Amino acid sequence: MSYVLEYKSDFYNYFQKLVSVKIYKDGYEGEVVNVRISQVKIENNYQDDNTPVVGKGVKIIVIADVTDMTYLEDILLSYEKEFLCTIEYDGTVVFRGFSLCDLNER
Repeated sequence: MSYVLEYKSDFYNYFQKLVSVKIYKDGYEGEVVNVRISQVKIENNYQDDNTPVVGKGVKIIVIADVTDMTYLEDILLSYEKEFLCTIEYDGTVVFRGFSLCDLNER
């Protein structure tokens, strides 16, 4: 698998720290598309020391032009692990994970 950057969003949060969301596609050949992100929420399922498997996920909300969403078509119709997402906070990678296509929403 060869992941290449396809979507990117850079913004400053409330604390004036640079947040960089980068979405890579397996085998992508093309230009990097700048997208607008309205929310990035890193979640985990840890409840207490008896949690059998601790996992992490991220929810990203992309603001898209309602009249033309063709540039997001491949991510909306993607397969499992076709996309890799990294989130950097002030230059440090704080999340890295693969797409779960059954969770994509329009």
